Amino acid sequence: MFNKKIFLIPLAIVFFSLGTGCSSNKTPTPTPQGYNVKQQNIIQKIVPLPSQLGAIESNSEGIIIDAGNKDWNKVGSRLKVIKTNFNQLKPLMQMNATSKKIINDMGKSLNNLEKQVSAKKEYETMLVANALTKIMPDATDIFKPSTSTNFGRLSYLGREIDLNADKNAWTSAKANFNKIDKIWASLKPKISSTYSSDISKFNITLSDLSKSITDKNSGVVKGNVKLMLERVILLESDLSKQANSQLF
Repeated sequence: MFNKKIFLIPLAIVFFSLGTGCSSNKTPTPTPQGYNVKQQNIIQKIVPLPSQLGAIESNSEGIIIDAGNKDWNKVGSRLKVIKTNFNQLKPLMQMNATSKKIINDMGKSLNNLEKQVSAKKEYETMLVANALTKIMPDATDIFKPSTSTNFGRLSYLGREIDLNADKNAWTSAKANFNKIDKIWASLKPKISSTYSSDISKFNITLSDLSKSITDKNSGVVKGNVKLMLERVILLESDLSKQANSQLF
């Protein structure tokens, strides 16, 4: 059962700490812009992860699929959902300079996405929708994510390689793969050996993806990316289960 007393004690400590920081007559009453870094970090840790972030990300991913199928009715519906959630998200992200920049970047990407959707440009729409998902991990990091946001970065880069393959942009594909390799090198040690089989399968998938990029084989690259994205989801689930098991 949820214990209100336990929940209220840390909140009381937080607000007492914030209050003592501005008790002096020489210190002006703090505004959201006036909080120091330490106070901002405290606030961020008690603000729950906004559901709007997930809605924007999932519908951006959906637009990539729907635009590829030239289903502009579905694309339009998803765009409306993204706009609604973005408008709800903005006031929740106004706590510091970092989040304001992220919101500005999201707004620019969303405006660009609207233009491409209105023009019914298939590839451009897919490209900009994926660019919007690139921002989501940074936005999520403003709050207290339940798992590593690097999984989102891996997924973005995988989809980007898929789009590179469509245009035979092999230099870009290789550069994006190198970013994946670097992220995975930092993420892999955090996953318990309990999930060594999933880790091994992901390593094999990345090896196959690298080879297909070197071979400039678009069809094989796209198949490897599909498998990679599926295994990213599995590894994210593994790390989440690992974190939950450590709570008990």
